[in-house]
Amino acid sequence: MNPTNVPTITVAIPTTLASTNNFIIYKIDIFIIYIFIKRYMNDTNDTNDTNEDKFLFEIDKSIETGNYNIIISAIKLYKNLINDTYITMAERIYQELICERFEQINI
Repeated sequence: MNPTNVPTITVAIPTTLASTNNFIIYKIDIFIIYIFIKRYMNDTNDTNDTNEDKFLFEIDKSIETGNYNIIISAIKLYKNLINDTYITMAERIYQELICERFEQINI
């Protein structure tokens, strides 16, 4: 599968708990869902983290905090250690975080 043509699903998330009209629309790569399912279906007692696991942990942390600099650091650190598909995924998430940051700016 070519990473630039990864199938996506669209998810609508309410902007507030009581919101019925205001949603944020996200397009999520099927590959991302596959990686997270694979990751969380594994034995949680396994302490032999792979480079891919460590990389995904950094991406998770970046998403949770909204700090896109974590993604940049993770890409630099793991670029030659993991498959390019992971890097492409992280770059897309980075772009989403940047777009969200611009959307939050009030002119």
